[in-house]
Amino acid sequence: MKSKKITYLMFSFFCILAFACVGCTKTTDTGEDNEKLLTSILEKNSLENVSKTNSILTTELKQELKNGKSENGTVTTIYSLESQPHIIKEVSKGASGTMTRLFVVKNDTVDTYFSVDNAKLELNKNTSMNKDGIKALTAKLSLNGDKKDYKIVGTEEENGKTLIKIAYTNKNSAIDTIVESIPSDSELKKNSTFNAAVSRLKKDKTVYYWVDKENLRIVKADSDTTDMSIVFHYLNEGPKDKLPEKTTTSTTISYDNVEKLSVPSEK
Repeated sequence: MKSKKITYLMFSFFCILAFACVGCTKTTDTGEDNEKLLTSILEKNSLENVSKTNSILTTELKQELKNGKSENGTVTTIYSLESQPHIIKEVSKGASGTMTRLFVVKNDTVDTYFSVDNAKLELNKNTSMNKDGIKALTAKLSLNGDKKDYKIVGTEEENGKTLIKIAYTNKNSAIDTIVESIPSDSELKKNSTFNAAVSRLKKDKTVYYWVDKENLRIVKADSDTTDMSIVFHYLNEGPKDKLPEKTTTSTTISYDNVEKLSVPSEK
């Protein structure tokens, strides 16, 4: 159960469906200049480009439970992608402990190192992975899809920097893949709370990203992941009294002073 819960903390971030609008936003004029700026932002943060950039991504998850208690977790992910082999390190800290995973990407295979509560790293060597899987592993937060689904909605001042706020509205197909994997005779098919969360996740969602105006890179995201956390609570067969009632996720991204990662010794 320990590894399931901490794994959920990581997955909650990668399945962000709806970012919350925070802070005071100044409306930005629309027009040709905005269209050119949006094109540049999408290119800078495309899957192809972010999968080649070193960065540190820190995600804080806060969860209010049905039993009146709360649980918090933090996931810090270091992406060392500007040299070979590409290495990604995830450290998840939650109520049940700490989990560390290290991915070493080598062409079409991945070596995965795994440790719980600082125990000795366990190695799963040469796991096959196609190009799409490797791109997803190294993608971080990226801006993809049709340009017409994106819109510049304004700017915000934060810590002396001007941030451009981007809205992305579209359906998320991840939930369809999750639902399709559930056996037809599963009790989840009859669970009204689970099915209501799934239905909400299938609707159009508006996601907000904040981009540094100076370098056009994504720098933060705030999200409400309540419905996704409900879905994964049931998939992981979590206790009834720990059903999530409210889950929020705050993410920041830094591109400076990124730790240089190395392949662990197998001794």
